[in-house]
This record gives sequence, structure tokens and C-alpha cells, in this order.
Amino acid sequence: MVTAALAQLELSARAQLLFASPVQPSELPSPAAIRTAIEVQLRTCHGDVGTCLALVAQEAGDRPDVYASRMRWARLSVTLAYFDHVVDDAELQSRILSPVGVAG
Repeated sequence: MVTAALAQLELSARAQLLFASPVQPSELPSPAAIRTAIEVQLRTCHGDVGTCLALVAQEAGDRPDVYASRMRWARLSVTLAYFDHVVDDAELQSRILSPVGVAG
């Protein structure tokens, strides 16, 4: 069930799941570790992405000083873990660095 739900998620939803997970950028997680962390986080939320998104919103409100940089890391990590073979470097940079991409 979780794997099927995960397959339907877009980059932004997967990034938000990673953001809500306990994985930290300082751990320099591998793409496999990123994928595992996202799946575990979705299971922690009982397959309900909305529950995980509420955690992201709470964190954004509690720690606005680190929200943007952590979300950029999460989006880049998800892109590399799931979509690296599809996205070229220029498109990746525009997605990660654009204000619209970060909020989306």
C-alpha cells in the first residue's frame, strides 16, 4: 500500500516527506537512504501524506530560519534519488533555486 502510494507522489510531496523525516543533511545520505527515509516517513504517517505535510507546516512555523535551506536540500536529494536520470543540470538548478520551486 505505501509503495503504491509512494509511486504516485510528485517531487514536492516526496521532498516534504523527506523534510519531515529525522534524516539530516549532515549525514550525507545516499540516494538509497533517501528513498528509504521517505518510505519510512510515509509509513510513520500511516500512508497519509496530509499528516506528514502538517509536520512540515509546523516546522516551517517553528523554525523559519532553517526551513528554506532544509527544503532546498530535501528537493535536491529527492531529485537525485528518484529523478536524476530524467533531469539535466540546468533544469535541476532552476527547480532547486527558484522561489516557486521551493514553495511548491
